[in-house]
Amino acid sequence: MIRSRASIRRLALPAVLLLAIQVMAVGVLAAPALAATSQVNSTQDSPDTNPGDGFCRAVVDPTTCTLRAAIQEANAAAGADVIGVPAGDYHLTEEGAANDGDFVAGDTGVDLDVSGDTTFSCDAGKTDPPNCAVFADGQDRVFDVHGDDIQVAFENGSSNPDGWWWIAEGSASDGHDENGIDGGGINVRGDRASLDLTRTTLFGNVTGEEQTECEGGNGPDGDPETPDDPCYYQAGDGGAINMAGNGAELVLTDSAAFLNSSGGDISDRDGCGSTRDCFVAGGDGGAIAMNGDEQTLKMDAASEGDFFSQEAFGSGTNAQVNGSQLVLNRTSGTDTDDTSGNCGGDGCDVEYTGGDGGGVSTVGEASDVELDRSLLSFNFAGDAFFFGGSDVPDGLGGGIAVSGDHTEISGFKIHLGGISGDQDEDESGTFGNFAAAGGGLANTGTHVVVKLTSSDVLKNNAFGSFESSAFGGGGVYNGGNDFLLSLDDSSLGHASESDNGPDDGNHAGGFFLVSGSDFSASESYPFGAGGGVLNEGEGMSLALDSSEIAGNSSDGSGGGVFNSGDAFDAAMVDGSSIDQNFGYYGGGVYNSGRNATVLAKDSSIDSNDGSGFNQIGAGSGGGVYNDATNFDLALVRSSLDGNAGYYGAGFYNEG
Repeated sequence: MIRSRASIRRLALPAVLLLAIQVMAVGVLAAPALAATSQVNSTQDSPDTNPGDGFCRAVVDPTTCTLRAAIQEANAAAGADVIGVPAGDYHLTEEGAANDGDFVAGDTGVDLDVSGDTTFSCDAGKTDPPNCAVFADGQDRVFDVHGDDIQVAFENGSSNPDGWWWIAEGSASDGHDENGIDGGGINVRGDRASLDLTRTTLFGNVTGEEQTECEGGNGPDGDPETPDDPCYYQAGDGGAINMAGNGAELVLTDSAAFLNSSGGDISDRDGCGSTRDCFVAGGDGGAIAMNGDEQTLKMDAASEGDFFSQEAFGSGTNAQVNGSQLVLNRTSGTDTDDTSGNCGGDGCDVEYTGGDGGGVSTVGEASDVELDRSLLSFNFAGDAFFFGGSDVPDGLGGGIAVSGDHTEISGFKIHLGGISGDQDEDESGTFGNFAAAGGGLANTGTHVVVKLTSSDVLKNNAFGSFESSAFGGGGVYNGGNDFLLSLDDSSLGHASESDNGPDDGNHAGGFFLVSGSDFSASESYPFGAGGGVLNEGEGMSLALDSSEIAGNSSDGSGGGVFNSGDAFDAAMVDGSSIDQNFGYYGGGVYNSGRNATVLAKDSSIDSNDGSGFNQIGAGSGGGVYNDATNFDLALVRSSLDGNAGYYGAGFYNEG
């Protein structure tokens, strides 16, 4: 329901009373239309006969009230409106501004435009499946919400607890309207606007893309004069949802975003000739893009119960959820030899680079992200083999990417990555997120705070190359200054409790191209840093309270933690641990930043392994490896035991 508004009760007014009200208004100052309460009774797509007259009557049949007609009446009415929608499949077909009620010049799409406070209530009844599903069928985005201070909500309003919204197959292509290429499913444009989704799935939505330049672009409309010159495109942000205004708020309660992409719709790529290559920069936020200052994103659960089972994604049915989930979203398209005619018709090559934030991207300053009992799993920041692309992703933050300063992220009982095998015996939800840097989370903003309580960051992968802007940090990557990562009763990686069980750690790997050495320049070798955490910024603080960094691995240095930034401070208290990690240098902790401190109080740095060999040489510093000046390692009632290293099993110092 819309918050901070008087609740709207559904009133069925007799026709005589309605007529009396209309007569009384004649000859008096024109009063604004009352808030609308409409009950949709048809799955057809047809506009309203006379928006603003207070009656939802579709052009196709005046006895029917379609979803589009109801929205037009709501837009024309004052106050907060309620639209009741029966379960069914709603396919959008009407085109043009006259048919969607937004009166935006140049809008020729089929999207549903919402410009007033509106609650969409799904009346599932006894329908099977109990879904209120709205499909744009790849023709346009599904909903375009525009207006300052607007409040829009989707809810299950029936007695059937299984009632569910589906917002699906939207495409924010540049060719459909002039409202931009962002927000494939829902685009929210307005300061202080709010979007509240309860029991809602956003599925299969994709952003658009626009041409930015073409080499040799001296021809008509900037197109190249020669057919072999490539063209460059930029994809939009927010495959499922884009929040564009300052002070905007997005709330997901027991909701999901699945298989959305900010990789671009190639249907309107007209700049490419028959042999011309296209290079597309993926947008940010495969599922959600928060693109304004002082925004708020909340993902939470309606009850205090246990976490959900995500069996829905295997069966195509509604999930029995208690919490929200972002799964299998991505920030790029697919490398392909396109022979469909979308890229010139004769097989030109389409190459993508990934945007940031496979699940969520937040770029504005002073924003808040509040995650409660939610899952972000198997999301990709950049192209990846799973989608038919290249072997390595090339974006930052597989689960979450933060680039705005003064952002705060809090998580309570969340799974950022896969679910531990110790918790989930049937192996569901076991895949983590993928990125070039920061498989779980990547930060490049300053003064950013991330606090996780009773949460897991598991099975994420940072698998990049030197062509990536950064790579490493299987669980968390930080490239910004004054960053705080706080873990309370949480796990960043988890070592198996049995000898034969798999670890649930995070992994940093990639390709290190060797040049000017005894190795052939054409050879590549696995390389990476910071299986659990990679920090490259100055002034980072890592705080562990009854928490663990365990079971992580790196193809390079720092199996648990890798730090190269100055003034790094790590504090471990009350039974915290950096245990059973693997890295060639510094199995537990690797430091090359000046003025760094590692303090362990009633904690452990045990059973880490830095004894391996790679192309650089033999591993060293099984527990801790230091390669910088002014490094302090303090152990208070703590242990540094059982570590392995070719040199310095417990502690190796070159500073």
